[in-house]
Amino acid sequence: MTNRKKHFTLMEMLVVIAIIGLLAALAFPVVGRVREKSRETDAAAGANNISLALKQYKAAYQKFPSVDTSAPVGGGDGSAASGYGSLNDYDKIIFILSGVLPGGGADDSNFAAQNKKKTVFLNPTPEYMKANGFFANPWGRRYYIMYSKTGKNTIDVKRPKNGTLSSDTIKVGSDVAVFSELNPKGSDFKDGSRLATSWGGVIDVK
Repeated sequence: MTNRKKHFTLMEMLVVIAIIGLLAALAFPVVGRVREKSRETDAAAGANNISLALKQYKAAYQKFPSVDTSAPVGGGDGSAASGYGSLNDYDKIIFILSGVLPGGGADDSNFAAQNKKKTVFLNPTPEYMKANGFFANPWGRRYYIMYSKTGKNTIDVKRPKNGTLSSDTIKVGSDVAVFSELNPKGSDFKDGSRLATSWGGVIDVK
């Protein structure tokens, strides 16, 4: 009996390649959605971690850090958005909560005075610090931080919209509110319809 080697014909190979390409095309969007969902979950966790650290700081020192958060502090990728507090104030809060001085700066004594015990309330991990050197969400942007220094246990949050504070207000039943816009578009966040928050996870605020 003669043994014959069976070879794929050109047509069969093209069919196999086409099937593989089709399966890959179907899989990529699913993988992308799963990755984006994971980022949203991480963003909400980061907001919650900052909120928890601020509450622990208040419990330890009977007050919040002396940084003005009457407008949301932080947000964005390094350029202040209209209507928001100073990005430097955001970084000050993170330094105070982490118990680590920035080193060599004029504010070192201020940081030291606000966390004399150098307690680590917040431990910024590399995936949040990124290469920018600040505590960032999974897209490399700062969170927004607000807290009440008047003893009120509620905060009215004007949500971000197209890079500015909108007239839409969210009432938060807490003395701390930390949030982040999701799915950034362009150089800064432009889609404020969904937020990762410290008080409700990922919420839709359309």
